Amino acid sequence: MNSVNGKASYTRTMLLSLMAGLMMAGSLTYSPDAEAAVSCARTVTANVVAIDQPVMFNRLGAQNINYMVYALRRDVVNTTSGKPLTAGGAPERGKVALRPDKRPRPLVLRVAAGDCLQVILQNLLTDVANPFKIVDHDEDELAGRHQGFDNPIMQIDNQVEGRYISFHPLGLQLVNDISDDGSYVGKNTSSLLAPGDIGIYTYYAEAEGAFMVYSRGQPFGGEASGGNVGVGLFGVVNVEPVGANFYRSQITEEEMRLATTGTTLINACDSPEDTPANCRPGGQPIIDYEATYPIAQPWWDEGKAGLPIINMLAAGNEIVHSDINAVIAHPGDGTGNFPASTYPLERSGVRNPTVPNRLEAFREFTVVFHDEQAATQAFPMWFTDPVLSHTLHGVRDSFMINYGSGGIGSEIITNRLGVGPMHDCLN
Repeated sequence: MNSVNGKASYTRTMLLSLMAGLMMAGSLTYSPDAEAAVSCARTVTANVVAIDQPVMFNRLGAQNINYMVYALRRDVVNTTSGKPLTAGGAPERGKVALRPDKRPRPLVLRVAAGDCLQVILQNLLTDVANPFKIVDHDEDELAGRHQGFDNPIMQIDNQVEGRYISFHPLGLQLVNDISDDGSYVGKNTSSLLAPGDIGIYTYYAEAEGAFMVYSRGQPFGGEASGGNVGVGLFGVVNVEPVGANFYRSQITEEEMRLATTGTTLINACDSPEDTPANCRPGGQPIIDYEATYPIAQPWWDEGKAGLPIINMLAAGNEIVHSDINAVIAHPGDGTGNFPASTYPLERSGVRNPTVPNRLEAFREFTVVFHDEQAATQAFPMWFTDPVLSHTLHGVRDSFMINYGSGGIGSEIITNRLGVGPMHDCLN
């Protein structure tokens, strides 16, 4: 149970698995009749880019310097100038990365049931795959190389050679025509994007659920038909209850200060007549969930000035935060609770007693399981050893959750060597 706006609420977890069977589900179904039936309660927009992004998967050293991610444009900076792409940073392919205070995570976009989602996507991948691969070197230049091994530690080149991409959420309805599908099938001559191209995809979110997103640009590669999903190019669209607002559930200390309007009164239990029910510690922050960043420095240079701090939607219904976790609430009566009309059972005055109260505001966790990920392993001398490589293959850092991995193989090695966070574990 979680507390939202002072009321107990329950948690919903969006679980998705990026396995081959899911990726082989193919293209979305389209028909003129379905198109005619779409009526958007509102249109939510997301300005998204696809970039090459080095990622560390854990504290032990598993990584991929040639990983790829979807990200909101405002969360990406030009690595030369340091400026966000929405605040003067040039969208130069190969010279862009997530801003320093943004942790690499799968992109999560949120809309309410009945909304349409318009994704404006730009392909900022480099022209050539694996742009950070070491290609020309001599023995003296391989600072990360272990004697006796052919590949330097940072070498990994599992990106699919083709550089076309798209945005393809499995299960959402197409709004305009087949070009919204983000594929190269049927009557769709191609809604794929070459490096540098910008495309627009519009989808209708008919009902609640979690919908996996991946690129149909390269349908062959890791996970059979997943293309580049083995190197990170995937995300999620979460469709929330009708009329829902979405708020960040994890913010920095600075953001908490900016969004806090005061504190609750302290009601100390210092008299005999006080009962436990009346004894509240107080001093808790009173949060303005609609607070915005100050229109001043340094927020101007960060591209945040005037944007909401906690609300994930800005004016005009643009998605400005893509956090993995969120607080989902209804703005109606001030409690965050949803009206009974949200669900058929509740509408008739009953509910399933085996599940929590669906009408309460809740905290949402999005958990993406992704297997067969391309990663350079920590302790490569062990993982590339002719004998140990077979033993360690099944316990390597390859199965991951939200770009993070805890393969037991490298953890056992650190324990045996007496180094790292597992150095003194007894079992």
